[in-house]
This record gives sequence, structure tokens and C-alpha cells, in this order.
Amino acid sequence: MLLKRKLIILSLLILMTYIVVGCNPNDIYKLTINVQGKGEVTPFYNNSKIYKKGAEVTVEAIALEGWEFKEWRGNLGGTQPKQTITMTDDMTITAVFTDEDSTEYSSNDYLLDNSKVKKPSEAGALQIIEHSGQKTLGDQAGNLIQLRGMSTHGLQWFPQILNDNAFAALANDWEANVIRLAMYVGEGGYASDPQIIKKRVINGIELAKANDMYVIVDWHVLAPGDPNAEIYSGAMDFFKEISSKYPNDPHIIYELANEPNSNNTDGPGLTNDKAGWLKIKNYAEPIVKMLRDNGNDNLVIVGTPNWSQRPDLAADNPVNDPIDNTVYTIHFYSGTHDASAKDGSNRANAMSNVIYALENGVAVFASEWGTSEANGNNGPYLKKADQWLRFLNANNISWVNWSLTNKNETSAAFTPFIMGKSAATDFDPGIDQVWTAKELSLSGEYVRSRIKGIVYEPIDRTKYSKVVWDFNNGTAQGFGVNADSPINVSVSDVDLCRW
Repeated sequence: MLLKRKLIILSLLILMTYIVVGCNPNDIYKLTINVQGKGEVTPFYNNSKIYKKGAEVTVEAIALEGWEFKEWRGNLGGTQPKQTITMTDDMTITAVFTDEDSTEYSSNDYLLDNSKVKKPSEAGALQIIEHSGQKTLGDQAGNLIQLRGMSTHGLQWFPQILNDNAFAALANDWEANVIRLAMYVGEGGYASDPQIIKKRVINGIELAKANDMYVIVDWHVLAPGDPNAEIYSGAMDFFKEISSKYPNDPHIIYELANEPNSNNTDGPGLTNDKAGWLKIKNYAEPIVKMLRDNGNDNLVIVGTPNWSQRPDLAADNPVNDPIDNTVYTIHFYSGTHDASAKDGSNRANAMSNVIYALENGVAVFASEWGTSEANGNNGPYLKKADQWLRFLNANNISWVNWSLTNKNETSAAFTPFIMGKSAATDFDPGIDQVWTAKELSLSGEYVRSRIKGIVYEPIDRTKYSKVVWDFNNGTAQGFGVNADSPINVSVSDVDLCRW
């Protein structure tokens, strides 16, 4: 009798559910939400509810103190804590929270996959597609693709990187599918010697194509910061010449303005606001129009104000591109730019600006980032870099690391010359087309692993150090008094006087 009563009550509850949602049993679906780690999901926690077919359910992951939200899994993906899911079937989602001090990898960590890092020979021409409600990069067939690779340093200073062994090492050993040619315009670059610098760019394009990589032709705006400044007046002619030499070449990506900024050295800077973005837009649109009118459907990257940290401004007033194949830049350095943004509301936060841009209908490209502070030094800040890369990879945002140089700065990928400590790495890795572990900086070995999507295991760098004198073995290591010295002294290894 009791069992019968329970069955009747259960049947009535199910019937009432059908009445409330206004549909028959085939039109309702169950959403199950799980939590991994310490956090909660609103409007409910570790629970399941039923919804009408087509219902849009907004969920938000909230971390408890000492923990941080990492990602969604299951029928919902990405790293944005607040998202909306459309009920088209029974669905299960999991909010993953990690201890703020944790450095462990999960089995499906976004750092440990490079399946979308496809080469031009496989992926073909690049295009902007829509995926999971946001604009992102797609291949010729409309499937997701992510570009990961390296940027050269200024080609006026470090042209030695333009060699086949180096490009082959990047394409094969590092498994990169893109390289960025940083063609400074000022600072002794293109404006000072256009023919020489242009030849270097063309050489770089040919090397990239020969090694099956996409190549970013970077018109490197830096000082002064306004791309409309007189020193940059050759931009239209430059892009017209390159695009005529390589008409609609699917390998080539055009970056029209590296980092527009407020720097007014030798010309005007621009403001970090809507007016500053409008100046960039007015500069970029005629170049985009020229490329499209001449049949070049190549992906175009447009820089944003404040050293390319404001793609949100572009989202509010995007460049007029008749084929919608333009992306907007985010540049960051993990020691300077915070990676803890949870939503798109904070205009002073670079990651928050990316979230805003994605939520408002434009695609974003990290065409330059580094493991150091923004000045290229200190660090490397690898844990913070991991936070950024998890975010980029989860949202299929392509990225390029700064930079392929042996300059003595933290962000450099190669070992620099340091008196009495290390020799500078040769830009040509040799016929084996591999830079050895000791030839890579700490940043270089880290970024290589992140491009490949493998576990990062730092090498023991002490074995590459050369100890010239070691007084810990109880001897004077060959030191003695000059035989001609009139002073009567002796030399010995004394604990308190070891150097």
C-alpha cells in the first residue's frame, strides 16, 4: 500500500512537471551540473533540473576562497565563468576549480593538446567562423584551427634568424604552424632602409612557405604610437606590393599595426579610448579595402589602443571588412598583465577586454605575448603564463610568443651571451635543425613545450655551468704566492675564506 502511494505521488509530480514546462515528455531535458574542486554554481549547486526544449540556461561558477575557476567540461566548454547553454538534449556540465597554488595537470588540460594546430598544407586558407556563439579562427573547410608559434625580434637588428635550418626547427621540432616577421618601421627599420628590410621580409615569407607555416607580415608600429604618423605613410604601398607579389596566398597574414599607443617619440601617439581606436580604424580600413578590391582574402590583424590591449573598443566599432576576415589584437606579458579576469566588465584588465570582445562579436588574436614583464625583463612568470595560455587555448585564440632572439632579456627564446657564464646561441641550429636544451633560455624551453602541447619539464641548467675555481675540495686550486714576492705568506683553503 505504501509503495503504491509513493508511485502515485511520483506520477503526480511528473505530470505536474509536464504541465509547468508546458510540453510533453519528449520536449523536456535534464541538465546535470557537477563541481570538481571547491566552488559552487549558481543558480544551483551539484544538482539537476529539467527544462523545456530550447530553453537557455545561464550558469555561473563561483570559486571559494583559495580556489579559482579553471574551466567548464562536458556539454559546456571554455574558461569564462558565466555562460549560457541551450537545452537541445539531456546535458551534463562540470565546473572545475583548482587550488590557486596547484601546478598539476588534469587529464584534459588545455595546455596538453595541439590537435587544432594544423599546417597550411592541411588547413588551407584561413577564415573567421562562428563556434559556440563566438567568432574564432577556422580553416578552409570551416573547422577550428589555432595558430601557435614565434615572432622574430626586429629584422633590422636580428636578420640572422632568416635561415632554413631555423625555420625547419620551428616547424618540425617545435611543431609551430606560424611565424611572425617583426618588421619595425621606425627605430632603424623599414623607414630607414625600405629595400633591405623588404628583402628580409620576402626572404622570411619564402622560408615560411617552404617549411609549411603561416607567416604574419607585421607592420611594426611602436614609436611613435599613431599609425597615421608620417613615418608610417608607406604602409599602403608596402602592403600593395607584398600582396601583388603573393596574390591571395593562403600562407600570408597581414598585421597592419603592431601596437598603437600613446608614445609621441618622433611623432604623435594616440589615446586609450574610442577616439584612439577611431584613428586606428580610419588608418586600417583603406588598406583592408585595397586588399579586398585586389582579390586578397587573407586574414588581417588590426592592432588596438594601449599597446594592443583594447580589442573591446574594436568590438564596439569594428573595421569595415566586406568578407569579415579581420581579427583584433591582444598583447600581454605575463609578469605585467593579470590573468584572473572572470568576466568582460573591467576595462583596465587586458583579459577582461578579450572576454568583452568575444562576447560582442569579434575574433581576437594574441599576435605578441611574453613570459616576462612588458619591458622584456624579470621573471619568467610561467605560472601566470599558464593561466593566460589555458584561457587562449580554451577559447581557440591563436598566439605568437615574443621572441626569437639571443638578446639578454628574459623574454628571449635563446641563451644570450653573458660574460663568464654562457655563449650566445647561434640563430642557425645546424644541419640537425634542432636547438639543444642548453641553447634555449628558460622562456624558450617553456614556450616550445606549450606550442607542442606537452608537459613542461624544465631542464637542470646547473650541468651547463662551468666552475672555474672550486675551493671546496680542500686545495688551493693552483693558487700560490708569486715566487718573486718579498712577502713571506702561504696560501691554503680555509673554510671562512672560501670564495
